[in-house]
Amino acid sequence: MAKNFSKVRTDRPADSAPNRATGSANRPGAGSTGGGLLDGDRRWYLLGAIAAVLIIVLIIGMISGGGTDTDTDGAKAQTVHGPTSFADGIPSGYTHDKGGAATAAVNIVQALGKADVGKADVTKIRERMIAAQPSETLVKVLDDTKRRGASASTNADLFNSVPATVTVRSLTDTTAEVSVWTIGAGWSAINATGQKAATAIWSTTDVQLVWEGNDWKVRDWKFRTGPEPEDLTAPTNNAPNIETGYYSFFIN
Repeated sequence: MAKNFSKVRTDRPADSAPNRATGSANRPGAGSTGGGLLDGDRRWYLLGAIAAVLIIVLIIGMISGGGTDTDTDGAKAQTVHGPTSFADGIPSGYTHDKGGAATAAVNIVQALGKADVGKADVTKIRERMIAAQPSETLVKVLDDTKRRGASASTNADLFNSVPATVTVRSLTDTTAEVSVWTIGAGWSAINATGQKAATAIWSTTDVQLVWEGNDWKVRDWKFRTGPEPEDLTAPTNNAPNIETGYYSFFIN
């Protein structure tokens, strides 16, 4: 037989009555499912409103561009340490700190590598990246690069230099000494029939920079092959600190 619940008391004991001093019995949603939002619902609506505001702020920031600089070619750049602008694919404009010097050194190594195979204009590199009074060694490097670039066939050699490590060996308000260890990889023609062979060369370039015209410019340059990776596997306590976060650019 089913139990009879008709005589069960439903009135609330005195000690469980609403706290009239705080008015909790009359607050919408407090112990009731009608007439307003529950506390949990209120929190979700508040979080949703905050998220909507953040999304709007991010959209406005992306539209405004965040202080991006524009050069005469209309090219834009926005990186932590530079560059801030490009002209004919050549970057310039670096921060007056260690990161800016490291990035400037990396970019000049890549720019001259591209000019060496006719992919960049040495005259533009000299205008934007070279100091007003470069060393005799650097002048010779620029002249040799211009000569090789002028005679390079776009189909004969394809070569890219990629920085492996960058070390700022010294830094002052006006000068910086930076070493860039790179891997150069590409394809080179080996005979008149058009056959090519893959090439990979590890090398180190020591770049001397000066702070000139409110930018880092290259004053001197020293190049040497190596070291090979297998030569660096022995433990040492004299390994220099390397930089991270430098900007590497691309010229097609």
